Amino acid sequence: PLLIFVFRIRIGGHHTQKDFSVRGKEPKDEVQIYTWMDATLREMTDLVKEVSPAARRRDAKLSFAVVYPDKNGRMQVKKTSHFSI
Repeated sequence: PLLIFVFRIRIGGHHTQKDFSVRGKEPKDEVQIYTWMDATLREMTDLVKEVSPAARRRDAKLSFAVVYPDKNGRMQVKKTSHFSI
């Protein structure tokens, strides 16, 4: 089965928790990527590079974060990993 991962592409850093605080008003700079649940960060990086010219730059660095609702329903942002290309 396929899972849909939605990545928010932002040059210069991560979006903040506040950027996700109002449902339906999340940042609009998203890229939808279809992949398997067990995809590695390397595989996801390759998929991001396919659709984002900025990610293909020689000096590009991708940084992944997980955005999820806490037990009270407020969105949390957890930075997970930096990945040099």
